[in-house]
Amino acid sequence: MDMTSGTRWRCRAVATGCALTLAVGAAFSQGAVWVVDDDGGVGVDAVSIQTAVDGASNGDVILVRPGDYDGFDVMGRGLHIVADGIGVAVNGAIVVEGQGLSNPLVLRGLSLGSTGLIDLRTSSGRLWIEDCTASGASLSTCQSAAFIRCAFASSTTVSGMRSFKSKGFVLETSVSSGDGVPGALDDKLGIPLPGGQGVHGLRLDGNDEIFASASAFSAGDGGDGLDPDGMGNGCSSGGTGGFGISVFGTTSLVHAQQSTFAGGIGGAAGLGCAAGGPGGELQAFPPGQNPIDVVGKVPRSLVANSPVREGGVLTIDVDAEPNDTLFLLFGFEQQHVFLPGLAGALLIGNFAVTAGSFAVPASGELSLPIVVPDLGPGIESVTVFLGGGFIGAGGERVLGSSTAVALLDASL
Repeated sequence: MDMTSGTRWRCRAVATGCALTLAVGAAFSQGAVWVVDDDGGVGVDAVSIQTAVDGASNGDVILVRPGDYDGFDVMGRGLHIVADGIGVAVNGAIVVEGQGLSNPLVLRGLSLGSTGLIDLRTSSGRLWIEDCTASGASLSTCQSAAFIRCAFASSTTVSGMRSFKSKGFVLETSVSSGDGVPGALDDKLGIPLPGGQGVHGLRLDGNDEIFASASAFSAGDGGDGLDPDGMGNGCSSGGTGGFGISVFGTTSLVHAQQSTFAGGIGGAAGLGCAAGGPGGELQAFPPGQNPIDVVGKVPRSLVANSPVREGGVLTIDVDAEPNDTLFLLFGFEQQHVFLPGLAGALLIGNFAVTAGSFAVPASGELSLPIVVPDLGPGIESVTVFLGGGFIGAGGERVLGSSTAVALLDASL
C-alpha cells in the first residue's frame, strides 16, 4: 500500500504467517540509535540513560541493554527509549515534561524499582508507555498518554495512578495502591490514632478523561488500629479501605471496557474498638455523581516484540474472539482518540491497512511472524506502530490494542 510519506508496507496471508515488504522513502525521517550499557564497551554510546537522552535529537532511538540505571528526565525531546531485552532496571523516577506535538515519546520495557514513579507533566505531545513496571504513574496537564500492558504497584500513600487535567488511555494494565498507615499514639497528646484509609486505586483530581480497557485498579486496605497491650487498653479503630476509583469534581469521565475497580478491605481494630469499613468501587466528590461510562464489546489484544533487527522475526500475537477477522493497521506516528462506535482507542496516526485480512481461528489466538527486511542504506532505526481492527463473527467492529516497535539496523 503506497503512502504519501513515501513508505510502503505489503502484508499478505501465507501458509506460514505473513510476508512483509517495507520500503522507506526519503520523505520519511529516521532516527539515529544511541546504545546504552552500564558496563560500557565497544559500540556503546553512553553508560547512563540520562547521558543518551541529553545527547539525542528528536526521532532518535535509545537502546538500553540489561543493567542497573539511575532515573532520568526527558524534557521536550521526541525519543523512543526501549529495553534491549529483559533486565533493564531503572532505580528512581522517570520525569517527562514539556513534550510538544512535534516531539512525542515512547518508553518500552523499562522496570522501575519499588519507589520509581513514571511522572508525566505538562505535555501537549503524545506519550506512549508500554510494557513498563513502576510504583505508580502520575499525569498532570498532559494532552494524551497511553499505558499499554504496564503494571503499577504503589506501596506508599500515593495512588498507583493519579491524573489531573489529563487524558489517558489505559489498556491491559494493572494498578494497585498501598495500604493505609497503621494506628499509632499521637506524639504530643498521647492518644491512640486510628489506622489510615487505604490508598485509592485510580485518583482523578479534575478535568480528566480516561479510557480503561481490560485493566484492573485495586485500592489498598485500611491500616490496622492500635492495640498496644492486646487487652483493649488504648485501642484505636481500623482504617477504611480505599476505593477503586476516587473522583474529585464533576468534570472527569472514565470510559470502562471490561475493567475492574476494586476497593480495599477495612483494617483490623484493637480489642474493644471497631474495625474499618470496606472501600467500594467508586468514591465521588461531590457525592451522587457517576463518572463511569461502561463501554460494551469484548476488547481485543495485539502485541509485537521489540526491538527487532533487520533479518530478525517480528512476531505479532493476537488474542481476540473466535472467528474474528483481523485487519492489521500500521503507521509511523501516534494519534490518541477514543472511538466509542468502535469500542476502542485509535492510537496510530495517519495509519494504513495492510493488503488482505487474517482469520482468527476458533482458539481466539493468532500469531503472525514477519521477517524484517533491510531498512535501507544509512538507516539505523524506524519506529512503527501496529494495531488491529477486528470484525466479529456477528459483524461487530472493534479496535484492539496497539504496540510500538523499534526496527533496527542489523549491526546494532
